[in-house]
Amino acid sequence: IINVLLLINLLLSYALPMFVVSAIMDKFIRQYFPLCGNESGTLHLFYFVATRVFLVGLTLLVGVLVPNFHLLMSFIGSITCVLLVFVFPCTFHLVLHREHLSVLRQSVNVILALVATVTGIAGVYASYIELASGND
Repeated sequence: IINVLLLINLLLSYALPMFVVSAIMDKFIRQYFPLCGNESGTLHLFYFVATRVFLVGLTLLVGVLVPNFHLLMSFIGSITCVLLVFVFPCTFHLVLHREHLSVLRQSVNVILALVATVTGIAGVYASYIELASGND
């Protein structure tokens, strides 16, 4: 059942990052090719479908061709997920609301950020060891 839930998570969480990438790419390309931004034309439809197929194909190609891709994703995830989910929110909450927070809330934010940092470092180290050894 865990594998099924993981599969559902991966399928549902793929669209949001790809939307961000395609939006940035669209903004860049439309500077040089303004006809692609005309949403009423068939050129826009062709451009829209072609760029999305290209991005999905590129991610598939990277996933298939990069050896031990799962280990690389584990390494990158250990860094980014810990920072984005635990460390940055606690830090920003402290910086923005320090004068309104009690000492207990400030302590909870600091402890949570420190525990997350230590856990993230352990995850990065474990992922690096696995990546360097090349084990599957």
